[in-house]
Amino acid sequence: QIYRKFTGDRVLCEEFLEGVAPDSDLASTLSESERQQLIDVGASAIIRMLYEDGFFHADLHPGNMMVLPGMKIGFIDLGMVGRIESDVRHHLFSTYYGMVMGNFDQAARHLAEVAQKDERSDVPGFRRAMRELCRRWRRGSKFEQKSLALLMLESLQLGARYHMYYPVDMVLMVKALITYEGVGYMMDPKFDVAEVSERHVYRLFRTQLSPASLIQQGLRAAPDMVDAFVRMPQLVTEGLRILEQQTQTPPEKPLAGLRGTIFGGFALVSGAILGLLTVRGRYGAY
Repeated sequence: QIYRKFTGDRVLCEEFLEGVAPDSDLASTLSESERQQLIDVGASAIIRMLYEDGFFHADLHPGNMMVLPGMKIGFIDLGMVGRIESDVRHHLFSTYYGMVMGNFDQAARHLAEVAQKDERSDVPGFRRAMRELCRRWRRGSKFEQKSLALLMLESLQLGARYHMYYPVDMVLMVKALITYEGVGYMMDPKFDVAEVSERHVYRLFRTQLSPASLIQQGLRAAPDMVDAFVRMPQLVTEGLRILEQQTQTPPEKPLAGLRGTIFGGFALVSGAILGLLTVRGRYGAY
């Protein structure tokens, strides 16, 4: 909480958090069940920041985390934050979900979607290499081999080999994951981030498919649907005009009008599809 009354251009007055650092001597006296609870709360917080809110602490380290009374976690010193746009967030969550659930083809496909590409990019090669990287990670036994954050980081580095590049915010995102994993491993040497994350990513997945969430997504897409509805008659009319011209005027060469006929048919089909999508958007999916 920020106290606006006492905050000015040179002074920021914030709420004081009564707690201890996760690497302090007091934190080391926590029972095993309390440590497990903190690890679970941390997983929920990280997944929510990165994949639900898209607004996260970009300078996360043990000094910026506090263990609060009631087995809660507090974050301080948010001088550096990162943002992830909703479309990118969808692909990154699907990547994380695929890694946690063992669907490595899904993970590779969605991570490839958010990469910046050029004419040299080898998307199929990247996806094959990433699937193999994920399989090796799944077979690992040591912490370094089971780190989900390091798997994500190696995947981003792998992209450069195939001329696919990622924004800086994704590197900051991985840094936050690495910090969480490091603190979790410090509290429990047998810590398995994929196992702990599974319940939370599944909860978020169900939330995204809830009726309220789908309605909200539909409302955000309403302007595009209205635009498609307005353009549909023009597109259909143009398609009919082209088809009529091609059928009434015999070409000198049998294949001369083929291109125009195909274009006209494509315009008709496009108009029909736009109409169907508009109706589905207004009355719900089926």
